[in-house]
Parts: sequence; C-alpha cells; structure tokens
Amino acid sequence: MASELSREAWNRFQVKAKALAKLNHPGIVGIHNMGVHHGLDDNTPYYVMDLLSGENLDDLIKKSGPLAIIGRASCRE
Repeated sequence: MASELSREAWNRFQVKAKALAKLNHPGIVGIHNMGVHHGLDDNTPYYVMDLLSGENLDDLIKKSGPLAIIGRASCRE
C-alpha cells in the first residue's frame, strides 16, 4: 500500500466495511469497527472482527492438505 492512504481509498474502505457489518449469518464473521493503523512507513486500514474459536485455517491445511470444493454459490435475481 502507498505510504499515504488517499481520501478516496479510505472512503471506499468505509463503504465496504459498513456494508459487511450489516451482514448477519453464521457463516460470515461479524465486523464491529474499523480504523487506520498509523505505522512508521504507511497507514493501513483495518476491520475489528469477531474472534473465532477453533483450529486456524493454516494449521488445518498443513495437517489435512488442500480443502475440497463442495459446492458453488448460486446467484438469484
């Protein structure tokens, strides 16, 4: 990311974060807040999400190998 977060990029991030925060489903992690981390070299936007319990994905893949694709999403109009 560039050293300076543009106003346009921050506005887009906020719009997407607010839209994601409105979603409520057991298969979607909740988003509760957002902000910008002001580091030494850059300003990085972030989400504050639910803390999930259980095995992390990296460990699961190392133990069991790649995950199988079991279905596909369908779009309905």
